[in-house]
Amino acid sequence: MYTNIFRTLADLCSDVQCNSSYSFATPVIQMLPYFWRLLQCCRRYHDTKQVFPHAYNAGKYTCSIVVLWISASSRASGSTGWQLAWVSFGLLSSCYSLYWDVVMDWSLYQFNEGWLQRDLLYPAKWYYIYALTTNAILRFLWLISVNPAAIGIDVPRKVLMFVLAVCEVYRYDMYRMISIQLIGLIDDGNGTSCEWRTNI
Repeated sequence: MYTNIFRTLADLCSDVQCNSSYSFATPVIQMLPYFWRLLQCCRRYHDTKQVFPHAYNAGKYTCSIVVLWISASSRASGSTGWQLAWVSFGLLSSCYSLYWDVVMDWSLYQFNEGWLQRDLLYPAKWYYIYALTTNAILRFLWLISVNPAAIGIDVPRKVLMFVLAVCEVYRYDMYRMISIQLIGLIDDGNGTSCEWRTNI
């Protein structure tokens, strides 16, 4: 949860600059919660020696940290190369996180079962379809901030970042509503515990 809260707060103050120079305080603040989650994943891997899921989950947070570092470098230098690297790694990180949302945290897709074949908390499948679609769109909504003018968005950057932050809060609330269904699903179909997937 803190990764989303810190990202939202940092985005809202990202335009605050001192003496017209980019402040690296913002990306440092953004990186902290991802770093904490990375340490938690590493600790779980150390305790269980299970590469999957803990090392893979650590990879997700590592990608997020790399994206934030490249983003900070891109804004500080203004280089096209840094911006291309930011977009490229941002897309990789978003795809990684989206996969983890759907397959691991939500368990709405299993390779041997397909879509929505597990026990579902909510009776209406349309809600899950809506959540899957909306989550995917909002995961990549940050792309608007790359060049908003190119798609006809002409608003101050602070307003744009505020709207994106509100969308992220909405995405996370929806994400949690789906995630709680795993709390009651102790058996994952193979007789093994899926308790680790509920600790989000």
